[in-house]
Amino acid sequence: MPSATSPAPATEWVASLSPWPEEFGLDRMRSLLERLGDPQNAYRAIHVVGTNGKSTATRTIAELLRGEGLRVGAYTSPHVSGWHERLDCDPASFERAVARVRDASQELGATQFEVLTAAALLDFAERDVEAAVVEAGLGGRLDATNVVDAEVVLLTNVGLEHTEVLGETREEIAREKLAVAHAARVVVRSDNTFDDLVPDDPHLVDGGAREAAEAFVGRAIERDPQIALPGRLEHRGGEIWDGAHTPEAVDWLLARVPVHDYALCVSILGDKRVDELLERLGRAGSTFVATRSSNARALPGRLEHRGGEIWDGAHTPEAVDWLLARVPVHDYALCVSILGDKRVDELLERLDRAGSTFVATRSSNPRALPAKDLAARAEAHFSEVLALPNPQKALARARATGRPVIVTGSLYLLADLYA
Repeated sequence: MPSATSPAPATEWVASLSPWPEEFGLDRMRSLLERLGDPQNAYRAIHVVGTNGKSTATRTIAELLRGEGLRVGAYTSPHVSGWHERLDCDPASFERAVARVRDASQELGATQFEVLTAAALLDFAERDVEAAVVEAGLGGRLDATNVVDAEVVLLTNVGLEHTEVLGETREEIAREKLAVAHAARVVVRSDNTFDDLVPDDPHLVDGGAREAAEAFVGRAIERDPQIALPGRLEHRGGEIWDGAHTPEAVDWLLARVPVHDYALCVSILGDKRVDELLERLGRAGSTFVATRSSNARALPGRLEHRGGEIWDGAHTPEAVDWLLARVPVHDYALCVSILGDKRVDELLERLDRAGSTFVATRSSNPRALPAKDLAARAEAHFSEVLALPNPQKALARARATGRPVIVTGSLYLLADLYA
């Protein structure tokens, strides 16, 4: 067991971190990299954004560049086989990469994705790579990876995803993704649908991974690498394993597998386009086995079902609208903490549609409203209001009502309860 003098292994520590910031932005990421010596400036980069196919494109570009004799680092997410997969390295190298950024990350309160991104960017500098191929995590404009001044950007495709963060239309989402092209001399895309959203005036090229690699080296590449990634069109005996999680990704998958009456084993996150996914999957086979991923940390605090409870870090009125549209109608007991600089009264007005009991608490964030102050403001909206400053006690009180529970208002509250 780790002690004060023997910190937890990198994988254990990284897994314990929240993958989501309270608010999206780049200030903390830039501060972290500054403390590390701004390693992202030590090499040239290609940035890969899009809805589907980013990891495969990233690894394909990396292999094409390696075939041209370059030293290359590749950063992808999420992983299937282990955390080290994200840095395209072995587990021991991953431990060392995370150890280099751990102290500075802890001092700044970096999120899981910020830690991993910083570890990758510093590791690439330590390895003296000549090119880094970096996959964006969510969107682009405010993604932690948007600290590299990539000279080539690849947009794989654009579908409706994370609409509560990126926007409600493909155009809005494309604008967020293409914002990473702020320093690009070349933008590669599959078609010209969103050309008017590309910032500045880079050279536009039709294509995919190969064209991005060729734009980077400035010449044609003849090599045709075969890329195999866990969970991406992975053939395991007579089975096909693929992490398709959008309707478009299912279309891509079904176009590449033999036509059969498949038996499907499926788990879908609650914030995905579930009905559209099911409609597409209905073309693949007649037997459907529904299951639930055992990886409870896949999207902690985003429409997360924990027993009879729903934990969601909704901290804007729009996010509460999004949440309530996706949960069953009940008279919930709500356990809530809200930061003082949020639109508190609007949040409370939206939350009063969810239930009649409101348990106010306070997260460990210094900006959080005191429980009694939040309770006072909630009294106009709920028939029963309680104030319990301790989050664990507040949650216990909400559970004691015997009704379904929603924990919301702040990702900091969820982080406190995870601890």
